[in-house]
Amino acid sequence: MAPVMLYDKIISLTVMQRQFLRSGQVLASFKLDVATVMAQQDRQFYHKWAVLTDPDDVAGGPKGYLKCDISIIAKGDAVKIPTKSERDEDDIEANLLIPSGVTAERQRAKFIVRIYRADGLPRMNSSIMANLKHAFGAQQKDLVNPYVQVSFAGLSGHTSVKRNSYNPVWNEQVVFTEMFPPLCQRIKIQLRESDSVGDAVIGTHFIDLAAISNDGEKGYLPTFGPAFVHLYGSTRDYSLIDENSMLNDGLGEGVSYRGQILV
Repeated sequence: MAPVMLYDKIISLTVMQRQFLRSGQVLASFKLDVATVMAQQDRQFYHKWAVLTDPDDVAGGPKGYLKCDISIIAKGDAVKIPTKSERDEDDIEANLLIPSGVTAERQRAKFIVRIYRADGLPRMNSSIMANLKHAFGAQQKDLVNPYVQVSFAGLSGHTSVKRNSYNPVWNEQVVFTEMFPPLCQRIKIQLRESDSVGDAVIGTHFIDLAAISNDGEKGYLPTFGPAFVHLYGSTRDYSLIDENSMLNDGLGEGVSYRGQILV
């Protein structure tokens, strides 16, 4: 697995109420991404208290605390146990599971991503595929059916699908409700094609929240745009077997321009 994929993985801690003959009811949860753990000393949180919240109770406060260890170790490595601290490990407020520099007074906030339009999309159908789709009633011209999928903190949302358009206009927004400051670092914006055979990724762009915000004395909340984000990936020539398709997922440096999205 590429490091960029690993760092974006979400670690979820969920407390559930056991129910007989039914799936358990979620009482509260806590989540952070792997990148946050990797940034800590020795790549770990040791004997820390995670603040549990109810994702369905936007206005509610903490629902409890969960003491845990989270470590990321490579093959052959051993977990490094920190030297005993003078702090009382049962002092919750002094041992919260948050990175240094992040305030303990976290609250729920809305993260709004507005998708306006896109252009410069590559051709997504070979002549064989175009004829095959036409045989099933599809138009031969402008066969790409684009939409934008936005992912953040283990959540995902998407725009509507614009049929048969290489210059789609959406003017839509995707809204996430998540704790702020977040313990997840990046927003993934992915331009995709809707297809009955299987959706395909046209291009991917990541926005690092640290790059569009500042937590200093004269800081500001995450703010970006309106601006175009440019997509790069595999070559623009369509083929049924694309050896460089992983570049469209943002895994590696793209070799060709794949379009742009105004966000």
